[in-house]
Formats: sequence, structure tokens, C-alpha cells
Amino acid sequence: MDLSFFKRIVKPAITAIIWSFRILIRQTWVPIRIEVVVMEPRFFGHQCLEPEVFLMDSLEPQKPNRVREMRFACLGKRANAANQTLWDIRKKQLRSIPSWVVSEVVRQEFGRTSDKILVRHADYHRLNRLTQTPTSLPISRELSSRYETICELHSVPRRPLVIVTVREATTGDGDLRNRRIADFRIAIETLVGRGYNVIRLTHRTADPADFSLAGFIDYQVARHGLPGDELALIANCDFVVSTTTGIDCLALAYRKPVLYIDAARFFYMFLGTELATCHLPEYEDLETGQLISLPELLDRGLGWVKHSEAFELAGVRVRKTSPADIARVVDDYERKIGHQMPTVRDDVEPHWQKQLMERHGKEILSRHGKIYASLLVP
Repeated sequence: MDLSFFKRIVKPAITAIIWSFRILIRQTWVPIRIEVVVMEPRFFGHQCLEPEVFLMDSLEPQKPNRVREMRFACLGKRANAANQTLWDIRKKQLRSIPSWVVSEVVRQEFGRTSDKILVRHADYHRLNRLTQTPTSLPISRELSSRYETICELHSVPRRPLVIVTVREATTGDGDLRNRRIADFRIAIETLVGRGYNVIRLTHRTADPADFSLAGFIDYQVARHGLPGDELALIANCDFVVSTTTGIDCLALAYRKPVLYIDAARFFYMFLGTELATCHLPEYEDLETGQLISLPELLDRGLGWVKHSEAFELAGVRVRKTSPADIARVVDDYERKIGHQMPTVRDDVEPHWQKQLMERHGKEILSRHGKIYASLLVP
């Protein structure tokens, strides 16, 4: 579309339509509020979970004598999407508004609650009801066929599958979530020994596995596969082992259990779903060399931090778990969950939940709701 034509004709026309609509909903006798939920297309994890939260919210019945709400999603530009296959799926599923229309709404300051048009950013943390609803992502014959094709790369294709996904140290940002795939070799060997096939799943990597194991595939979708292969593999796996990459969010969207290794910051944990099991690393006092317990860590104000450097500034070093201990944690996790979906125990409140809620209850309730995740403390 010619840009000058857009500025001269289309944009003023859209503004006029918005003004007319604003006047219409003000004059109508039926109390109406339009809500536009703006989603983040640039990050894969957001792409996976924001629509799930949006759809779960849409299932809430409207109460009598309440303002009638009409909800729309704004998916952002397809060209900016981290995964365009996923963008296309969501476009078909959701009642959506183009991003340029939403930008005009905001520019004209129509997105105020007093105007009955509310524009807000999407949420991807409120997962309390995740396992109470089916996934909105496809579980199709085409995905199953693609899964079987990929699994033919294994010497024994019909074994159950575990996905390993690692945030790469080659990003160079010093984040505590970064690891080498080599750190997971022993864990992968352990899983293969327990009867699983294992796929290390990534879009592309600068840290390919430097080892070869029967039952293990180092799979880069951009190099080895087709668009949508992430969905085919996650939809059919048993569980996921992750250091937090975005692929784990796809697993949660598919209602698959996830084990997070070295989840050092509660800020990044998905505390609201029983599908998440978070393994804490060890914390060391830089001055004394002594290990720090969870209550001590919380007392130092490190229970709700976003940036990795906050620990060192507070005199604390986060010890990354050794490859042998990663294997032990993964093995223990597999033995406990087996092939069963984790369940919620409302009658149990572990000490760590109580300790965390005493210090950060406001943030947690606002962001996640009730804590259902499990925590593995070394």
C-alpha cells in the first residue's frame, strides 16, 4: 500500500470510524466495554501463553447486571513474530484487531476506561486454571504424522520422548539461565537408559552437541526441519527439561510437565501451575563461602529480583548445578511423575510457599494467583 495514500485517505477514515464507534457506545442503553488485549509477537514464550490466558479469561461467565464486555486480541505484525506458524494459528483462533488500528486508538487516547475502550497488555503468568482447560493449540493428524517422521531418525522410534531445551551461553549476556548442552549429557544418557528417546530442541544453535548418543537427536528446526516442528514434538512428548527458553512455554500451553533446572529467580518462575517444577541452585555467601538457605536468601531481599547481577551486588554467588547433579535431579523427577499429570494438593502448603508469600505475597498474587508449582530445594 502506498504510504501517502494511507496517510491521506485510510488513516483519517479509521479515525472517523473510531470516533463514530465511540459516540455509538456512549449513546447505547446497553452498558458495553470494549477490551483490546495487546500481545507480544517478538518473544516465543509470550506467543505461546498469552493467547491461552486470553482464552481462559474469555471462558469466564459474565455476571448479571454487569457491563457487557467485548474482547479482542491484537497479535502484532506477522513479520515481527518469533514464530510465524504460531502467529497464523492464533490469527485463525482469536477475534483480532490489526496492530495499526490499535496504534491509532492509543494515539487518539481512546484507550481509556472512561471511553469504554480499554487497551491493555496481555498476561502470560496467570496459569492457575491451565490444567482445567484443554489446550487451544492443534493436536492434529498432520502434527502426529510429522512427529512420527522426525522420530524415525531414532534407532528405536516408538519410545516415549523427552525434550531438552537450553538457553545458550553463547548469547553472551551473562544470564543465570544460560548453559551448555554438554552440561546435560549425563542427564540425557540417564533418560535414554530409562527407556526414553531425547531430543534437544531449538530453532537454531551456536552450541551444537559435541557428543553422539543412541536415542539422542540434536534438532534445529531451521536447519533440519519444517515450520511447526516445535508443535509436533512438544504435543507428543512426555515432559520437558528446560533452563527457560520459550520452548517450555509451548510445553505449558500444551499442558506438558516442565522441569526447570537452576531456576535461581522466583521472578521468572511460572508459580501458578502445577505443571512447573522448579529446581533451585545453591547460593553461596561471597564473603564466608557458606551456603545460604532459602529463608536467608529471602531475608537478603533476593526473593524477587529480575537481573542476574543482583545476587553478586548483594554478596551472593549462584552455584550452577554440576552435570552429574543435573542428571540426578532429572532422574528423581522422572521417577516421581512417571507418565502422570501432576496434581494440585490444596491441603498442602510447603514451607517454601509460606516463606515466599510472607515476603512477596502481593507480587505473587497479582502476577500468578495461588502457588501451585513445585520447588526442588538442594
